[in-house]
Amino acid sequence: MQVQVLYFQSVQKIAGCGEEAIDLAPGSSVEELLTYLVGRYAELGPACASLMLAVNEDHALRTTVLNEGDRVAVMPPFSGG
Repeated sequence: MQVQVLYFQSVQKIAGCGEEAIDLAPGSSVEELLTYLVGRYAELGPACASLMLAVNEDHALRTTVLNEGDRVAVMPPFSGG
């Protein structure tokens, strides 16, 4: 299955692009996607635990199962004041 991954801020700089299509096995989770991304972009490794994730514009857990065509946003943590 294919998902669209959107990168924001420092994650975008690491990936070298704002978005890309990623092929995963059917039934893959967000955690499995992150494992793939860290393997592809080693610089993500140290930040992986603190990344914020959304699937189809809804907050996602690492256990969230992905479906064909999902849009996954990968963002560094942010704070407001």
